[in-house]
Amino acid sequence: MPRGGNAALSYLLASNAVPNPCEATSIQAEIDSLTSQISQLRARLKKREKNLRLYRTTLSPVRRVPAEIWAEIFAFVLPQKLFDQDEREELMDLQLVCKTWRNAARLKHRLWSGLLIDMEDVERFPPVEKIIEWLGRSAGVPRSLQVVLQEHEDCEEKDSPCRAHNSALAALLANGGSLHDLSLVCCDPQCFQILVDSLKAVDGPITNRPWNSLRSLTCTFYLGWSESPDPSKSIFMSLPPNVTSFKLHLPDKYSAFPHGSDSATTPLNIPPGFLEQLTSFSLSSDWEGLKWLECTLPFCGNVEDLSLDFDFSLWEYDSNGDDVQQRLRSGFILPEVRTLSLQNVFSSSLDILSFLKTPQLVDLDIGTGDNGEDMDCGLAELVLKLIKRSNCEASFRCFRLRKAWLDAEQLADTLRGLPSLTHLTLEDVVVVEPDYSDAFELLREDAQPSLQPRPQI
Repeated sequence: MPRGGNAALSYLLASNAVPNPCEATSIQAEIDSLTSQISQLRARLKKREKNLRLYRTTLSPVRRVPAEIWAEIFAFVLPQKLFDQDEREELMDLQLVCKTWRNAARLKHRLWSGLLIDMEDVERFPPVEKIIEWLGRSAGVPRSLQVVLQEHEDCEEKDSPCRAHNSALAALLANGGSLHDLSLVCCDPQCFQILVDSLKAVDGPITNRPWNSLRSLTCTFYLGWSESPDPSKSIFMSLPPNVTSFKLHLPDKYSAFPHGSDSATTPLNIPPGFLEQLTSFSLSSDWEGLKWLECTLPFCGNVEDLSLDFDFSLWEYDSNGDDVQQRLRSGFILPEVRTLSLQNVFSSSLDILSFLKTPQLVDLDIGTGDNGEDMDCGLAELVLKLIKRSNCEASFRCFRLRKAWLDAEQLADTLRGLPSLTHLTLEDVVVVEPDYSDAFELLREDAQPSLQPRPQI
């Protein structure tokens, strides 16, 4: 008989006898009592188990992870710069988990060093104070700002001022604290000029403005080219004074001009003094001829990193023109360039290398774009002539080739002429005939005992 049970019912528990109505009532009462006791015990057990988990949690190793480690984890999870709104919301959500995570997020200053402002929706422009507060959490990390300006034509259709003329944006660039990097995406030069003019209307000291503290500037023009032919009225006269890294993306020639060939005679009136102070210069263009190069490269005497992006287009020029022949003889001399990058370039446009002289060249990077390109243009000859013409055999160390097709003999010829090469990168390169192993076999056949460095592939 169970402990504490009714003795009168014990015989029923030890046999198969059928209880009478009175006994059945007593048994049901016992069942209800035991059920109630079990429920109470389970509730107490559940409470004890919850307390047990809480106590165990206090001893969890996760609690001992320093905030600095959490900050590094956040840095791996999130992008380098939290420019768009979705990325910023991810960071804000992490801060809501607990106080430790909030403090950790504030420790990683890089996470607060970037911001994107899209002027398409002016009404959602964040308050300048909030922007300053956000960027202020970056502490000493260089700050970056991206501004995407609405198409100027849309502004005219709505009979309203260009969205580049925005008092909040002007106040941010005039009094919003120091900026290291600014990226502007504009419809055309007119929008850029309107933005610069709006800064002049902002009260405050001119010398300490973020615009004047910029060291890196990116200007992307994607639709028109309304630049004045008069150099004194050029938008480039309004460029920030202390920039040392400049990226310029010119609009597609068919969008910028009535006839694409007009791009061959259109000057870029960038002040020589501005170009001379640059150490990094990136120029993206599909314009024809040498004019856009003549206006820039001769003044890049201090540029160490040079990037030319051909925007997936064929570079066209009159190879028989006197100016072209003269430039081929003299070349564009780039005395300080260590890194030369040619991107989104067709193989037939690689003859740009014939116009360059880079006596200090260390690193050459050639990329043909997402679709790849058949290097049937004599890649080896063009590269090796550049090295020889520049007399940089002793300094040249790194060669990168991306998204290209070539045969084993051409690859072998290129590498055979670069005895000082120490680093070779072939990314998405297809050796059409026969394959990589054949190219390196050709090199092994030529190999002689030497003290030259062996490339890292």
